[in-house]
Amino acid sequence: MRCPVCRNMIISTDGNKQKLRSRIIIFSHHKAMAKCQTCKTDVEVPIRFNRSYELTNNNILRAS
Repeated sequence: MRCPVCRNMIISTDGNKQKLRSRIIIFSHHKAMAKCQTCKTDVEVPIRFNRSYELTNNNILRAS
C-alpha cells in the first residue's frame, strides 16, 4: 500500500507478513489513518483497534 500523494510505501508485504511503515497512527470514527513519513499526508489503512477494559481491586478501569 502506497501513499496516494507521494507514492511512499505505507504498508509493505513480505510473504505472510505485513509491516506498517509509519510511526504515527490515528484512530478516529472507526477508521485508522497512518501519517506518511515523506509528505505527512494522512492515509487510511486497513487496521482495526480493539480496546478492552477490566476492573482492578480499586474499581479503577484500566485499558489493556
